[in-house]
Amino acid sequence: MGVDEVAVRAAAEARRGFILSNLDSMSLKSCRMTLEQDMGLETGALKQHKDLLSRLIDEFIAERDARPAAGGKANKEAEEDAEEEEEAASEEEASEPDYDDSEDEGRAKKQRKKGGAAKPAKRQKREEKAAKPSGPRQYGKRVEKLRSVCRAATITIPPSLYSRNKEEGALEAALEELLAKHGLDADSGERAIAQVKSKLTIQRDLDGIDTSNIIEGGRRRRGAAPVSYKALVQPASDDEEEEEQSGSEAGSDSDVEVPSGSDVEADSDDGGRAAKHKQKAAPAKKRQKQAGGSSKGKKAKAASDSEEEASSSEEEEEPAASEASVEEAASDSDGEPAAAARSPDENAAARGNGSGGRKGSKPPSSSKPAAKKRPAASLEDSDDEPTFDYTTLAAATADLQAWVPAKVEGVVQQEHATALRLRTATESGWLWLSYHARTAHVGVGDGPARGAAAELYTFGSQLQATLRGLVLTRIWMPTPYERVLKLAFAQRPGEPPAAELVYECMARYSNLLLVGPDSTVLAAAHQVGQRMSSVRHVQVGGRWDPPPPASGLDPDACASAEEWQEVLCRLAAEEPADRRPTLQQVAVRGFRGVSPQLARDLAQLAGVDPHAQPAELSPQQWAALWQAWQGWLAALSSGSFAASACPSSGAYSLLGVQPQPVPSLLPFLAAYYSAEQRADAFVALKQQLVKAVAGAIARLQKKVESLQKQGGDGDRHQATQKQADMIMGNVYRIPAGAASVEVEDWDTGAAVTLALDPEKTAVENAEALYKQARKQRRAVEQVAPLLEAARGELTYLSEVELMLQQLEGGSHLAALQEVQSDLVAGKYMKAPPEAALADKAASKARKAARRSASSGNTGGGAQDFRRYTSPSGLAVLVGRNSRQNDTLTMDMANPGDVWMHARGVPGAHLLMRVPAGQQPEAADLQFAADLAAWFSKARTDGKVDVTMCDPKHISKPTGAKPGQVMVRKESTVVGRPDQSAAAASGETD
Repeated sequence: MGVDEVAVRAAAEARRGFILSNLDSMSLKSCRMTLEQDMGLETGALKQHKDLLSRLIDEFIAERDARPAAGGKANKEAEEDAEEEEEAASEEEASEPDYDDSEDEGRAKKQRKKGGAAKPAKRQKREEKAAKPSGPRQYGKRVEKLRSVCRAATITIPPSLYSRNKEEGALEAALEELLAKHGLDADSGERAIAQVKSKLTIQRDLDGIDTSNIIEGGRRRRGAAPVSYKALVQPASDDEEEEEQSGSEAGSDSDVEVPSGSDVEADSDDGGRAAKHKQKAAPAKKRQKQAGGSSKGKKAKAASDSEEEASSSEEEEEPAASEASVEEAASDSDGEPAAAARSPDENAAARGNGSGGRKGSKPPSSSKPAAKKRPAASLEDSDDEPTFDYTTLAAATADLQAWVPAKVEGVVQQEHATALRLRTATESGWLWLSYHARTAHVGVGDGPARGAAAELYTFGSQLQATLRGLVLTRIWMPTPYERVLKLAFAQRPGEPPAAELVYECMARYSNLLLVGPDSTVLAAAHQVGQRMSSVRHVQVGGRWDPPPPASGLDPDACASAEEWQEVLCRLAAEEPADRRPTLQQVAVRGFRGVSPQLARDLAQLAGVDPHAQPAELSPQQWAALWQAWQGWLAALSSGSFAASACPSSGAYSLLGVQPQPVPSLLPFLAAYYSAEQRADAFVALKQQLVKAVAGAIARLQKKVESLQKQGGDGDRHQATQKQADMIMGNVYRIPAGAASVEVEDWDTGAAVTLALDPEKTAVENAEALYKQARKQRRAVEQVAPLLEAARGELTYLSEVELMLQQLEGGSHLAALQEVQSDLVAGKYMKAPPEAALADKAASKARKAARRSASSGNTGGGAQDFRRYTSPSGLAVLVGRNSRQNDTLTMDMANPGDVWMHARGVPGAHLLMRVPAGQQPEAADLQFAADLAAWFSKARTDGKVDVTMCDPKHISKPTGAKPGQVMVRKESTVVGRPDQSAAAASGETD
């Protein structure tokens, strides 16, 4: 709830004296925090009233500056009045005669003298002083202009600036200096002011947030100790840039737990690091001691001390561990070590470096390969799909030159990618910069789907505010043989860049940063703090520096084939004979920018086995390898690559080793890696859904068992009532105190023994049984609908489980997302953060399907149904999930079509579209029945009964789950799953 301005004014008035007396040392932030404490509000509650507080302080200062003279003169007038009274009193005493006057007459005389004591000159002077105007300080046009620029850019003017510069000229100079610190002046344009405003807004959003803990751009921030962001271009005097009060700063360390072995300080020696680590851990130990009392405090202290010793020893052993982890690290593309071989600290350092095998910030010597030994067994050959290596990035950069210059029309961020809408003089498209951990890439492809969850990320909003309307003027790779790409943006072509995007494509350490012309980081997709890396930090407000170079030689460092061969052979000979690395491994290890995929392509071009030992190669093979190597270097230099792909395996190459040429590289890369990313997302989401459905089924099964126990047999109450009736029919035969009685069963004629309570009469025993029968009947009536609903849910979830089992491949990610939406709606799992946007997109798809159905389109609308064609050419559609089943049956089916479903088992809905006036043939019905049997839980059975009916005889019960329908006037046909078209083609989904 907002705070009323009247209350803020009242609180400020109450603190007027305090504020005026502490102007030189108080900032606007400290003033705001003081008022928040006075009003009992949370920290930051008055941020929305910063402008009001600034105006109030200006008024206080102006009134104080206007009143000192008036106040001093008023005091002087009071002193003059007192002197006049004393003079009048002395004159009266001197002029009074010695005779006794009456007391009343003396008082009257003194009063008359006192009233006429003021002199005319002094009275006139007081009136002139009172006539002088008082109020807010008036400024000249130049000062007002400077103040308006500050307000437009949200630059807060410290109150002390006015108190220190009372002269107009001094105030003007101070305001100009304040604007200059932000790169502005009195004549700055709207765009420059907007950029400064955006930068300050970002900084204020980060107020009180530990940016080292921010992994995604603004997502899921957690509370942390207050952090100062003075590194931004904001001046230190600006109130919003000042740190919290000293008390808050002192307590910040106690709020941060330091894990043992973490990089706390990059000191020159290990002892210094351990000391600083202990110093950080001390407040936590003190807090434990205070909370736990005397005995508990000792235990906490002992535990804390042992933790400190462990962390100190880990800090002291860190250099050796880091060296060892670098020695044994496995290389991926472009020399990046595998995660399994890294220590946690080395992983963090590599994330900051952006490449593996990098030690600190010192680049290796370019005159010889790295002398460090790494076991060849740890170097994986990784025959998986190619990674986006240096060569691929270089080829993409060469093709991107066709998009320069281009105007930025929009920016959209998704979870692990950012898309820029570019428009040139001839075309427009979306440039994708993906920093996904496994599928990071650059490409040009389709725009993001409508309803994409861009609203969840502040990083995309920052890019949109900064880059929209600018012109992409340059794209280049700033560091040779490093996967770093820069994009410069300016107001117009030929002008200096106003901002740059830095794209670091380094597998799981990929990143995207927005930097200013001075390399100041304005925004980042991932921020890397001290705890994540002790080597390289990437934080908003800091300076962006290129990653330290990877180990190894530059590929063009060898002037001759003999020197190049010697480098590779020497690297192989350094390892023991039983662990000699292959040709591919030594190429990756010895030279920067060489990935395993590139090494395999070069070997294939030369006709050499990439897994061969270098010592086993013939001179002819070495010559062919050198020729392929030189061809690769020439392609890098000229930007001319031979992109090709294999349709069957999906692998691609930039050196033309695959059979099918790629006509356009950038769209191919976007499609290739997007498919890989969808496949990863499909696997992850499917695992999540399968787990949720299995848990829900287990809970429902227990619920059904419990309800069955509560309700019991539905006919049990009738048996109880029959016993009571038989007792009442034989009351005359039952003696008092009898424990049992033998009577004749009226239905069977057999003798039945009934147990009785000997403490009760026969009538009382019958009444007790009647009461029990009524209770059992009520239980059945109450439990029956609950049991029916639970069984219905169990049937629905069994259908969903079957659909999930039959869905395979990333192309069906949309179908999985529909299942997720249904499960969230049914409260079987928690909603993801983007659930609202996903539902919005799904709703649009369903509406499109309905429109398509109403227009007679047999293509199925926007839904991704399974599609087949019967022997007579009729379209057959099969649902992939409950939502599609519902749409297929209730929205798309028309009277005269044929609807099928496997009888008595979970399965998909099948719809065969039959044109008006036409009847399906027997072969068509058998074709559809076989498919319905295949896409059911009875797939492994030889024959399956399949329900068939006209869609007009299908209805949906009120409150039924998606895909649940009621069928009337159905018939049965036998389906043969193993003879279906899906089985013949080997389909499983």
